[in-house]
Amino acid sequence: MSEGDNLKIEDAVKLLKYWREENLRRSEETISLYENKIKNIIHKLGNETWLIYEQVLISALDCGRFDIAKESFQILEKKFPKSHRVAKLYGYILESHQKYPEAEQLYDTLLSKDQTNSLIHKRKIALLKAQHRILEAIQALNEYLKTFMSDIEAWHELCDLYLSILEYEKAAFCMEELILSNSRNYLYHLKFAEIKYSQGGIDNLEISRCHFCFSYKLNRNNVRALYGIILVSSSLMSCIKGNTKKMKENQVCFEWATNHLNQLYSQKRRMKEQDDDLKILSKTFDSLQIPP
Repeated sequence: MSEGDNLKIEDAVKLLKYWREENLRRSEETISLYENKIKNIIHKLGNETWLIYEQVLISALDCGRFDIAKESFQILEKKFPKSHRVAKLYGYILESHQKYPEAEQLYDTLLSKDQTNSLIHKRKIALLKAQHRILEAIQALNEYLKTFMSDIEAWHELCDLYLSILEYEKAAFCMEELILSNSRNYLYHLKFAEIKYSQGGIDNLEISRCHFCFSYKLNRNNVRALYGIILVSSSLMSCIKGNTKKMKENQVCFEWATNHLNQLYSQKRRMKEQDDDLKILSKTFDSLQIPP
């Protein structure tokens, strides 16, 4: 039974709105709600109608329901015949059918009318990536970031593209930009530390250790950071055997991270044992028969 089977129509509309506003890609559930609850009354929903059609179209493409996507697009195109937003949706349909040249031509036309449309720029980059034209995608993304420098998602994507071709130094630069945008995000420090570790060399390893430590400071349940500290400290100890001070420093880090990792696992084991005990007690109580 799906999440929406027992929902009233008004609750189904609210649920679709919630997924839309929170950017939750619940495609299969969206299609199910549309077909079973919304389709026959959608014309009664006022302005909400067109937002739902857009949401359904994108979800239909995710699920390979090209019949629903085509029907939704035709309705939107009839209502908004000159809309760039609707034209962009047709680009999605072209992409889903792997008609990349046609989609690229459409996006170029839209950009010629509005160069500030960041979503269309990103769709063009996605097209290049889908065709495995990684170097071209990197070039396009760099050009995009000259105009939209504060786009966090774009910096993430550029970092991953550089990592895919083993350009660790450039990937590290992307993460530095993200750290500058939000220095309290432990995931940024964690990924930056992993990149510097992959680069290798004493200087990079020491930078990596610092950011693994700071990542753990920001999130004390960060097991990955503790493993990172252990790996980096171990690597540094093998690189600087002649430096007693550095050896001791890394030995302390290694032992500290190991102890904290053991403590975390001990806590997890105790919690699991408590859960197991509760399950046993629950089964025992369930089996008890109270006499009348």
